[in-house]
Amino acid sequence: MGANAADSPVEGWLGSLIVVVHRWLDVFFEWAMWFLIALIAIPAVTGGVALIGDRSQLVTARVWADRPVLLQAAGLANQWSNGTPSSDADALLTELVGSDWFVDQVLTDSAVGFKILGSDQKAQQRLAMRQSFKHGTIGDHVLQVSYVTDRPAVGSGLLNSVIIRLGDSIETLDSIQTTAAVGLLDSQVAEARATMQKALADATAYAAGKSLTQLLDDAHYLTLQADALAATNYYVSLDRQAHQAHLAQSALPSIRDSTFRVMDPPSVSPKQIDLRSPAIKYSMEALAGVAVLEFVIIYVIGLRDPRVRSGEEVRKKLGVPYLGSTPDLRSAA
Repeated sequence: MGANAADSPVEGWLGSLIVVVHRWLDVFFEWAMWFLIALIAIPAVTGGVALIGDRSQLVTARVWADRPVLLQAAGLANQWSNGTPSSDADALLTELVGSDWFVDQVLTDSAVGFKILGSDQKAQQRLAMRQSFKHGTIGDHVLQVSYVTDRPAVGSGLLNSVIIRLGDSIETLDSIQTTAAVGLLDSQVAEARATMQKALADATAYAAGKSLTQLLDDAHYLTLQADALAATNYYVSLDRQAHQAHLAQSALPSIRDSTFRVMDPPSVSPKQIDLRSPAIKYSMEALAGVAVLEFVIIYVIGLRDPRVRSGEEVRKKLGVPYLGSTPDLRSAA
């Protein structure tokens, strides 16, 4: 019985797969140098051409963000945030850029004729703005914003508009949060005042008709007096906080420069190459395309080349054991 007849279906399938893989590998190593040259050179040339042809520039600005000191002194710091001032501004800017009304305001300020565009064109402008605009934090107080554009003047105008609109939004949000905090403090002050008045009234009513000597030895009166003193101290403390909070609320517009201001105005920065830059993007696409093309070439050559490329192929085709091989004597000569 021949060797092929002794093969089980699984062994036959595995042997065929080994033959195909051997042929592919043999073709690859035969042309490996050219494949590697193409795999490196074509993406490199593509990325270089994209880098040279990319006329876009990076416009960058930095702003300083902080929390109002008056509110922190008034005991309202927890009303502001659980993070750093720069992370608060960054999170707020993320939400604003995600809203169409904010982007429309910015584009109206910086792009001439945006108002008269159709809905589809406005949607394209919004998408382009969101893709080209970036922002992030540097430390606890610095927020950096940048915009990639081939028109630096337009980019500078857009960043100026973003900064102004962000500052207005932060001031509005601060005012809302402060108003809510002040209202809460006022209600606590009113409650503390009522508690204090009741404690004083209870102590006064109990002391009526009794001598000072009797009251000094009266444990119940001493307890009422201590409760009245504690209620009075608590009321005075809350009332002082509420007064400071009202002062802080009225001072918010005047202290904006100390809590949100421009450190570095918009200016053109050196171009940065990252994973989202056109040069890297086109290089990766070229690399993937060349890799797929080389795989197809290897597959076609391995399929159409009639030469025997492995001992397993000899065994499968002739049905005889493979003992070994000798070098090509013609090439050796």
